[in-house]
Amino acid sequence: RRIVIQPLDPAQPLQVYNTATRTAFSVAVNSHSQVKTYGYGASLDWLLPRNFTLTTNMSIDRISNVDSGFIAFFNVPSYRLNVGISNTGFGNQDRFGFSIMLRNQDDFFYQSDFRQGLIQGFTTVDAQVSYKLPSSRSLVKLGASNLFNKYYKTAFGNPQIGGLYYVSYGYNVF
Repeated sequence: RRIVIQPLDPAQPLQVYNTATRTAFSVAVNSHSQVKTYGYGASLDWLLPRNFTLTTNMSIDRISNVDSGFIAFFNVPSYRLNVGISNTGFGNQDRFGFSIMLRNQDDFFYQSDFRQGLIQGFTTVDAQVSYKLPSSRSLVKLGASNLFNKYYKTAFGNPQIGGLYYVSYGYNVF
Protein backbone atom coordinates (compact mmCIF):
# COMPACT_ATOMS: atom_id res chain seq x y z
CA ARG A 1 0.00 0.00 0.00
CA ARG A 2 1.00 3.58 -0.56
CA ILE A 3 -0.26 6.51 1.47
CA VAL A 4 -1.51 9.37 -0.71
CA ILE A 5 -2.28 12.78 0.80
CA GLN A 6 -4.49 15.34 -0.92
CA PRO A 7 -5.20 18.92 0.24
CA LEU A 8 -8.87 19.72 0.78
CA ASP A 9 -8.41 22.80 -1.43
CA PRO A 10 -6.38 21.87 -4.54
CA ALA A 11 -5.32 25.52 -4.87
CA GLN A 12 -3.57 25.27 -1.47
CA PRO A 13 -1.01 22.43 -1.85
CA LEU A 14 0.67 23.24 1.49
CA GLN A 15 -2.50 22.10 3.28
CA VAL A 16 -1.07 18.57 3.11
CA TYR A 17 1.07 19.41 6.15
CA ASN A 18 -1.98 19.98 8.39
CA THR A 19 -4.13 16.96 9.30
CA ALA A 20 -7.22 19.20 9.53
CA THR A 21 -6.87 20.45 5.94
CA ARG A 22 -6.00 17.25 4.09
CA THR A 23 -7.41 13.86 3.20
CA ALA A 24 -5.28 10.72 3.36
CA PHE A 25 -5.87 7.60 1.29
CA SER A 26 -4.31 4.17 1.43
CA VAL A 27 -3.98 2.76 -2.07
CA ALA A 28 -3.19 -0.89 -2.81
CA VAL A 29 -0.24 -1.21 -5.20
CA ASN A 30 2.09 -3.97 -6.35
CA SER A 31 5.73 -4.03 -5.34
CA HIS A 32 8.30 -3.15 -7.99
CA SER A 33 10.53 -5.98 -6.80
CA GLN A 34 9.75 -9.67 -6.44
CA VAL A 35 8.69 -10.12 -2.81
CA LYS A 36 9.45 -13.54 -1.36
CA THR A 37 7.56 -15.26 1.43
CA TYR A 38 8.13 -18.66 2.88
CA GLY A 39 7.29 -20.64 5.94
CA TYR A 40 6.98 -24.08 7.37
CA GLY A 41 5.38 -25.94 10.19
CA ALA A 42 6.36 -29.08 12.00
CA SER A 43 4.67 -31.17 14.65
CA LEU A 44 5.77 -34.17 16.69
CA ASP A 45 3.74 -36.27 19.07
CA TRP A 46 5.46 -38.88 21.21
CA LEU A 47 3.16 -41.60 22.51
CA LEU A 48 4.68 -42.81 25.75
CA PRO A 49 3.84 -45.70 28.06
CA ARG A 50 0.95 -45.38 30.51
CA ASN A 51 -1.14 -43.09 28.26
CA PHE A 52 1.29 -40.15 28.29
CA THR A 53 1.83 -38.01 25.20
CA LEU A 54 4.45 -35.30 24.62
CA THR A 55 3.48 -32.79 21.95
CA THR A 56 5.37 -30.01 20.20
CA ASN A 57 4.66 -27.95 17.12
CA MET A 58 6.29 -24.92 15.57
CA SER A 59 5.61 -22.67 12.61
CA ILE A 60 7.90 -20.15 10.94
CA ASP A 61 6.85 -17.39 8.51
CA ARG A 62 9.19 -14.96 6.72
CA ILE A 63 9.05 -12.23 4.07
CA SER A 64 12.00 -10.72 2.19
CA ASN A 65 12.86 -8.40 -0.71
CA VAL A 66 10.32 -5.77 0.37
CA ASP A 67 11.10 -2.33 -1.07
CA SER A 68 12.04 0.35 1.46
CA GLY A 69 8.90 2.27 2.46
CA PHE A 70 6.58 -0.37 0.98
CA ILE A 71 3.85 -1.49 3.41
CA ALA A 72 3.34 -5.22 2.82
CA PHE A 73 0.78 -5.93 5.58
CA PHE A 74 2.58 -9.19 6.39
CA ASN A 75 1.15 -9.35 9.91
CA VAL A 76 2.53 -12.64 11.14
CA PRO A 77 4.96 -13.43 13.96
CA SER A 78 8.24 -14.96 12.84
CA TYR A 79 7.61 -18.07 14.89
CA ARG A 80 4.99 -19.79 17.01
CA LEU A 81 5.80 -22.67 19.34
CA ASN A 82 3.61 -25.02 21.40
CA VAL A 83 4.97 -27.63 23.81
CA GLY A 84 2.75 -29.88 25.90
CA ILE A 85 2.23 -33.02 27.89
CA SER A 86 -1.00 -34.93 28.40
CA ASN A 87 -2.39 -38.17 29.74
CA THR A 88 -5.72 -39.70 28.70
CA GLY A 89 -6.03 -42.09 31.62
CA PHE A 90 -4.21 -42.72 34.90
CA GLY A 91 -5.04 -43.44 38.52
CA ASN A 92 -7.92 -45.63 39.69
CA GLN A 93 -9.22 -47.47 36.56
CA ASP A 94 -7.52 -44.83 34.37
CA ARG A 95 -10.30 -42.36 35.17
CA PHE A 96 -8.16 -39.24 35.51
CA GLY A 97 -6.62 -37.26 32.67
CA PHE A 98 -4.83 -33.97 32.12
CA SER A 99 -3.29 -31.74 29.49
CA ILE A 100 -0.84 -28.84 29.80
CA MET A 101 0.26 -26.74 26.81
CA LEU A 102 2.80 -23.91 26.78
CA ARG A 103 2.18 -21.51 23.85
CA ASN A 104 4.73 -18.91 22.74
CA GLN A 105 5.08 -16.46 19.86
CA ASP A 106 7.58 -13.68 19.23
CA ASP A 107 7.14 -9.93 18.67
CA PHE A 108 6.23 -8.74 15.19
CA PHE A 109 5.76 -5.43 13.43
CA TYR A 110 2.07 -4.96 12.64
CA GLN A 111 1.09 -2.86 9.61
CA SER A 112 -2.39 -1.65 8.73
CA ASP A 113 -4.24 1.42 7.56
CA PHE A 114 -5.43 1.78 11.15
CA ARG A 115 -2.05 1.71 12.88
CA GLN A 116 1.50 0.42 12.65
CA GLY A 117 3.74 -0.73 15.46
CA LEU A 118 5.20 -3.56 17.48
CA ILE A 119 2.90 -6.31 18.78
CA GLN A 120 4.53 -7.82 21.85
CA GLY A 121 5.24 -11.53 21.90
CA PHE A 122 3.66 -13.63 24.62
CA THR A 123 3.80 -16.93 26.44
CA THR A 124 0.71 -18.54 27.94
CA VAL A 125 -0.21 -21.84 29.55
CA ASP A 126 -3.38 -23.81 28.84
CA ALA A 127 -4.30 -26.60 31.26
CA GLN A 128 -7.11 -29.05 31.82
CA VAL A 129 -7.92 -31.97 34.13
CA SER A 130 -10.61 -34.55 33.47
CA TYR A 131 -12.45 -37.37 35.20
CA LYS A 132 -14.22 -40.26 33.44
CA LEU A 133 -17.59 -41.54 34.65
CA PRO A 134 -17.70 -45.02 33.07
CA SER A 135 -21.25 -45.89 34.17
CA SER A 136 -22.67 -43.07 31.99
CA ARG A 137 -19.81 -43.00 29.45
CA SER A 138 -19.29 -39.36 30.46
CA LEU A 139 -16.37 -37.04 31.02
CA VAL A 140 -16.11 -34.02 33.32
CA LYS A 141 -13.42 -31.43 32.56
CA LEU A 142 -12.08 -28.43 34.44
CA GLY A 143 -9.71 -26.25 32.47
CA ALA A 144 -8.30 -22.92 31.44
CA SER A 145 -6.99 -21.25 28.34
CA ASN A 146 -4.34 -18.71 29.38
CA LEU A 147 -4.31 -20.15 32.90
CA PHE A 148 -2.36 -17.30 34.52
CA ASN A 149 -4.58 -14.62 32.91
CA LYS A 150 -1.62 -12.83 31.31
CA TYR A 151 -3.26 -10.38 28.90
CA TYR A 152 -1.93 -10.18 25.34
CA LYS A 153 -3.10 -8.92 21.96
CA THR A 154 -2.63 -10.19 18.44
CA ALA A 155 -3.26 -6.95 16.46
CA PHE A 156 -3.98 -3.26 16.95
CA GLY A 157 -7.68 -2.62 17.36
CA ASN A 158 -8.25 -6.12 18.72
CA PRO A 159 -9.24 -6.65 22.35
CA GLN A 160 -6.67 -7.97 24.77
CA ILE A 161 -7.04 -11.67 25.47
CA GLY A 162 -7.14 -12.86 29.06
CA GLY A 163 -7.87 -16.15 30.73
CA LEU A 164 -10.86 -18.33 29.95
CA TYR A 165 -11.89 -20.86 32.58
CA TYR A 166 -14.41 -23.64 32.05
CA VAL A 167 -16.15 -26.71 33.40
CA SER A 168 -17.62 -29.13 30.87
CA TYR A 169 -19.63 -32.31 30.90
CA GLY A 170 -19.60 -34.64 27.93
CA TYR A 171 -22.10 -37.47 27.62
CA ASN A 172 -21.49 -40.67 25.64
CA VAL A 173 -17.91 -39.67 24.73
CA PHE A 174 -16.11 -43.02 25.12
